[in-house]
Amino acid sequence: MATNKFLLLSAIGGSDLGRNGEDTPIMSPREANIYESSNEILSKIVCGMDDWRNYKAIILQPILDYVIESYRARKIDVLLFSTRQTPPNRKDTYPLGEIVKIILKERYRERGIEINVENSSISESPVDVASLYERFLNIISSKKEEEYDAVFVATTGGTPAMIRALTIASVVKFGGKVREVYKPVGSNVKEFDFPLRIHSKIGEDIVRTLWDLGMYFSALKLLKENTEVKLSRDEVSLLEAEANFYSFNFEKAKEIITKNGLTLSPNKKVRERSLELFEYIEG
Repeated sequence: MATNKFLLLSAIGGSDLGRNGEDTPIMSPREANIYESSNEILSKIVCGMDDWRNYKAIILQPILDYVIESYRARKIDVLLFSTRQTPPNRKDTYPLGEIVKIILKERYRERGIEINVENSSISESPVDVASLYERFLNIISSKKEEEYDAVFVATTGGTPAMIRALTIASVVKFGGKVREVYKPVGSNVKEFDFPLRIHSKIGEDIVRTLWDLGMYFSALKLLKENTEVKLSRDEVSLLEAEANFYSFNFEKAKEIITKNGLTLSPNKKVRERSLELFEYIEG
């Protein structure tokens, strides 16, 4: 059932903020102390010494405009993810995320869009995919899939690890409703469908990433829900064995290894990892 409500997820990076009427970032991610510079701007806006209208969310405004125009969206939830270390790192983006939050809320409410914007602080390392994935999945877990017609993941802002972790968490949570939206510098917004049943290669990459991160049951869930994502029979059996082993269901893991002859598999990875599990179980 269509709700005409949409969700946009985006990590915030140093290039997200520009001056109104311009499409170039105020701060250079390589040079500026992003935290101090953006915190100073935020303080002035909050105190009334500066006006949010002087600024532009140069990545997310075009993306929101695209969603509104392409999908006739009138209700949009936006979740921003900004880094916030203790003590603050010069590249932390939390104050910048707060500025973007103000801009999006005020600008689109003026246009009659029912918009809700949240800015979540991320204390995890911005290069640690595993911890970022867990954090992102925890944050978005409160959102109900049936509430949205589509879920957009912006893949322009933030570190590569943040983008990867957010994409994986989004697909795990929302499945085929996920679309990638990308805003190249100097170009229009590009959208890519992201259902795993269409992009089996992308789906395989996500399953393998979840597996590597130790998210065994999440990987199995995606495999079962998306039959076009292909792993070899031995790999699927190993994944099932590891899922049971690390849940302390040792007998079930042993049964899977023995029944499928995994310790004799021609796949070196399967053979070595199943043998390691088997030897541990046998003690």
